Amino acid sequence: MKEKITNLLLDNKIKIHGRYYIDNEMYCFDNVASGIEIKFKGTSISLNTKTYARPRINKDYPMFTTICILLDNMVEPLLINLNIDNDDLEEISILKDLENKEHTIKIFKTDDPLISTWGIMDIIVDGVILPIDNEKKLNIEVFGDSITSGGDNLIKDGKSLDVVPNSGNGMATYAVFPALELNANINVFSRCGLCLYPASTFDTEVVVSKTYDKVSPVTLKNWDLKKYIPDIIIIGLGTNDELGNQFTIDGFKDACISFVLNLEKVYNNKISYIFTYGYMNKNDDIKNALYKVSEFLKDKNIDSYIVEMPKAKIGHPTVEEHLLGARLIKELLIKIIG
Repeated sequence: MKEKITNLLLDNKIKIHGRYYIDNEMYCFDNVASGIEIKFKGTSISLNTKTYARPRINKDYPMFTTICILLDNMVEPLLINLNIDNDDLEEISILKDLENKEHTIKIFKTDDPLISTWGIMDIIVDGVILPIDNEKKLNIEVFGDSITSGGDNLIKDGKSLDVVPNSGNGMATYAVFPALELNANINVFSRCGLCLYPASTFDTEVVVSKTYDKVSPVTLKNWDLKKYIPDIIIIGLGTNDELGNQFTIDGFKDACISFVLNLEKVYNNKISYIFTYGYMNKNDDIKNALYKVSEFLKDKNIDSYIVEMPKAKIGHPTVEEHLLGARLIKELLIKIIG
């Protein structure tokens, strides 16, 4: 028998990961590591799905959605990948010929919001959909730029391809790897070229400090932050800020403090903040600013930590370099949560 779910929130059978919006009854995802989780007993799963591809940034490469599928206890997001390159709604097979038993399937978007929006209308399984487990997990929220989106992390050597599908995997990053290994929830807000504050006259409005309560840095629809209350917030910003023609250490520091204090007001939860730097930073400006931020927050009894990432050898960090950073983040998370 087949079972079909159109309303993804119906009866709490489907768990939605990350931020989303609804357009003509279709659930739409922009951010990396956003998507769905489903538990069912059966042999196959498919989606009525489509891509809302963005205009090409690199004229030599088409734009479409890339997703990864995690089956049961899998934590390696490079094993099963799929391209969604249909502009019209279409039923796409996700997995088939599975053993007829209980399975948990997680399906996540892996491409930067500048590449696409991913739309899901229906979930169809050959079997029976089961109630999803809603046990309390560690909630991690991440704010970042192209590094956090996995920009170019699949390129072993060579130059950046300027934000195109399959050159990066937003599930294979310093933040997502430890979340998967610790069976934590993760909510990512990132985009290539994103700044924390108006450090550049090139873009003074679409910066994290002004858009953190939106669906994504591309879809500027309001998002209810209370839908997801984090225990840990990772902030991986500054790479683009320091390149800006209005960047100063004090400007970044003040913007970072203001950002954290705004989050504190909204979430009203005991949150530990992890600041990262180092993958692509040109000098010590961001490092110096972050240590000033950390000192201020500790004086306010707000937990904060700083993690220095290994210097990327060629531009953006590769998956292997993300893994090195992920180990540092995981060690710190274990220390924080006990």
